[in-house]
Amino acid sequence: MLRHLNQRRLGVILITAIIFLLPAASFAQTRVSCLGASVAAGYGVAPSEAYPSQLGLILGSGFNVSNFGESGSTLIERADFPYVERPNYPRALASSPNIVTIELGSNDSKPYNWAFKADFIADYSKLIDTFRSLPSHPVIYICLPVPAYSSNFDLSNEIISNEMIPLIRIIAAQKNVRLIDLNTPLQNHPDWYQSDGIHPNATGARRIAEVIATELAAPANLTAAVISKNQINLNWTDRTNETNFKIQRSTDSLTWTDLATVPANTTSYQNTGLTATTRYYYRVSATISIGSSSFSNVVSASTAAGAQIPVITSGTTATTTAGASFQYSITATNSPQSYNATGLPEGLNINSQTGVISGRSLSSGLFNVVISASNADGTAFKNLQLTINIPAAQLPFNGTPLIIPGKIETEEYDKGGQGVAYSDADSTNNGGLFRPSEGVDLEACSEGSYDQGYTLAGEWAKYTVNVTAAGSYTLQARVAAPGVGGLFHVELDGVNISGAFVVPNTTGYQTWGTATVVTPVLSTGKHVLRVIIDAGGFNINYLNFTVNNPVIQHPDTLRGVIVTPLTDTVRALFNPTSFAATGLPAGLSINTSTGVISGIPTQAGNFSVNLSATNISGTGSKTVIFAIQGTTPFKGSPINLPGKVEVEDYDLGGQNIAYNDFDANNHSGQYRPTEGVDVEGCGEGGYDIGGISAGEWENYTVNVTQSGTYTLQARVASPNSQKSFHVELNGKNISGPISVPNTGNWQIYQTVAVMTPALTTGKQTLRIVMDSDGFNMNYLTFVSNDNPQAGFALPGRVEAEDYSSMFGIQLEGTGDINGSQNVGFIDANDWMDYKVTVQTAGAYKFNFRVASPGGGQLQLRTGSATLATVNIPSTGGWQTWQTLSANVNLPAGNQTLRIFASAGGWNINWFEATQDSSSRPAALAFTSLDNMGFDKESDVAVNVYPNPTEGVLTVDLPELKTKGKGTYIVYNKVTGLQFTVPSYNNVLDVSRLPSGVYVVGFNVHQKRVQKTFVKL
Repeated sequence: MLRHLNQRRLGVILITAIIFLLPAASFAQTRVSCLGASVAAGYGVAPSEAYPSQLGLILGSGFNVSNFGESGSTLIERADFPYVERPNYPRALASSPNIVTIELGSNDSKPYNWAFKADFIADYSKLIDTFRSLPSHPVIYICLPVPAYSSNFDLSNEIISNEMIPLIRIIAAQKNVRLIDLNTPLQNHPDWYQSDGIHPNATGARRIAEVIATELAAPANLTAAVISKNQINLNWTDRTNETNFKIQRSTDSLTWTDLATVPANTTSYQNTGLTATTRYYYRVSATISIGSSSFSNVVSASTAAGAQIPVITSGTTATTTAGASFQYSITATNSPQSYNATGLPEGLNINSQTGVISGRSLSSGLFNVVISASNADGTAFKNLQLTINIPAAQLPFNGTPLIIPGKIETEEYDKGGQGVAYSDADSTNNGGLFRPSEGVDLEACSEGSYDQGYTLAGEWAKYTVNVTAAGSYTLQARVAAPGVGGLFHVELDGVNISGAFVVPNTTGYQTWGTATVVTPVLSTGKHVLRVIIDAGGFNINYLNFTVNNPVIQHPDTLRGVIVTPLTDTVRALFNPTSFAATGLPAGLSINTSTGVISGIPTQAGNFSVNLSATNISGTGSKTVIFAIQGTTPFKGSPINLPGKVEVEDYDLGGQNIAYNDFDANNHSGQYRPTEGVDVEGCGEGGYDIGGISAGEWENYTVNVTQSGTYTLQARVASPNSQKSFHVELNGKNISGPISVPNTGNWQIYQTVAVMTPALTTGKQTLRIVMDSDGFNMNYLTFVSNDNPQAGFALPGRVEAEDYSSMFGIQLEGTGDINGSQNVGFIDANDWMDYKVTVQTAGAYKFNFRVASPGGGQLQLRTGSATLATVNIPSTGGWQTWQTLSANVNLPAGNQTLRIFASAGGWNINWFEATQDSSSRPAALAFTSLDNMGFDKESDVAVNVYPNPTEGVLTVDLPELKTKGKGTYIVYNKVTGLQFTVPSYNNVLDVSRLPSGVYVVGFNVHQKRVQKTFVKL
């Protein structure tokens, strides 16, 4: 947490913020969202030195640059930390960006992540398409990863350079996105990196920001319009705070000359005095704070009447039959110089000089072909829908299509003959069986029926099939070969669905084995399947298609934290259509359509969860352990509600589990000095939480003993206005926003109250969430609205300072373990009243935590009745604590108990009531100076005074002969910290010690003696 700012400093900051923000309202900023891993997140450098921060400074106020980096994240979704599952991914989507930069890939180079490299292009394309689909339609830039100068964190620069960067270049071309090279500028510069050789230092981050800035600052959407034979007008989009624009011109797009420099904020230029019927090329750059930006897109225009790009005039549809001769001519105006066609079925080709498409198609189906015609002025495109029918003679062998899923016997290829139903190297059936008059070589199979043998490269056979169930299939081929080298593949409607089938060495032509592949998703309906021999020398018996059940892909263990939002996605192979999960921890649920598990877990422990996914074939499942980490009550047992919650008594468990604080230091150093929550001395006694920052929180394990609505009272202080917080129970907001009033000072407290919804009984987790900074909090009190007289629940523990009324006593800081205050300064006839609610009538054992240098006596009373009398012995000091017990019978219900001082001279820290001593939590023991060789205080008659003290402490012991200057060692009993304080004639100067409870030690008669004192 941040320390409190004084009012003068706060005022300066607010005024500065207002001055800074006012100009931003005068123009619309370009929103830039920077996606990436630890390089973007700024690992190892200050937030202001991360490259997105430096990029924003370079680009200026016209840009709003947001950092959505996630350290350790990967692009591949099956890798260990996919970016799309990290918290910043939905935030980036919600940022409505105009520009998106993606700097991912370095963590994918880890060998165990690069095992999924087959997913790299698809997952990157999916990420690009997701951002392109946003309503803001952002421009996408993808970045080549920076070099890695070491193998730390398992990164591989060899994979980045030799495998990943070529794939990213392919993605940029396929997806038509802009590419930023961050690799080359950082090569040969290990001095721009931190010591780990992986993460750029501030200089390296600055260089990255400069490279990106030159790309983003480039003018966009440059256009050229022919006005006359002597004039071309240029227009572009201004994207940054530039000094000026520089325009270059070329007549061949290779050699460029400077044409003009125009002022900042200009978005057009008129180029006059041109030569007629001449083509000119243009590009524009912006001069920014670090130099020139990259150039805009290149445009060209001719001073002739207009650009003479071809116009395709030929038809948009054509029809033929598989195996039949086919010809189609591309016709176009404006003298095309070349032609092209993409998406043609096998067997058809285009003459690029004449534009004639001809040949005999080997496949049937509907093909979307893109045809084009080009000349010097450009290229025109048009879609041609090519329908290739099944020849009338090509019929299923048995009269009806073969069924998938199911078995395809290779001898049952379609009817139709050579070039239509099959293609064989010769016209003879060399096996001579089953279909002896045809060319396919069929022979008797040792497994029964027939197989196809004598295979040669280039041969194929077709099968009309009916796919009755859509989905991904396991395709098994029954094959035999006496050696290696056999290859074939399977097509469906001309599309390869198998990849390369490698035929194993089965040691003989009739010794059979099975080769297996997984197909992509097959659609239902009638199709033509073709088996194509790529390298012969093997036999094939049949193909078998089976639909794949989903296969769950999920880590064996998922970890979470109680009452902290959790999101997880169940992923499965083979196109699942629905998901389910049983055994989820309370508070979590699954979206059966998407497989997303989300919610706020309200139970801690290890939960065995069965995850399942279903597709048209069936269901696959996996058991996963959900390990939800919980917290431990600070004082060993839950805080009872109704009752008081001292905010400094948040649970044990540490950062992100028991609390969330924005730095690791307790800046006040009190009470719990080794933890991050800023606990400080409170003006009302005890401790409060200060140094609050928005977004911080603390957890408390509570036991709601009575159901119903409550009045929640919060004790707060602040010199500021418009501050707030809220309170959650098991992840649900039960308070709404609670406004903190301006009390005038950090230690002037007021009580604010709200009403909660109905609470249920039982052990639960309460969380205080700070919605803004700039206030202190002392405690919360929960009062039952259904039973407003209800008090502290018994059995249970009650802190002595939590009395409802008192006479004569005072509060002071306590040296007892896990304590903040005790009741002290008790004289005879002083008393404290406590409202309690006894859950069950019966016998109770009362324990009283007391300390006394000379003894005393207390009585436990109710009304006029004395329930117990406890004699308090000398415990050795005001802060030397013992626990004394008494047995008491209590009726059930609300009542007031009084602790009465029948003899004074003692302190009390707490009391508790138990019904079963075996179930009491073990007492926590403070490691005292006894363990350091000191004797107990009662062993030697010695006095220290005044006690408590503000400045000096006198040690009164005749045997102590020390005179003149000296030093004493003192220890803080709460923190264990050691201090050396000066003395003169046994008078110690303790004025500089922090407030607290201390022990001073010295030697008497060869013994080490300790005495406790309180420093105010």
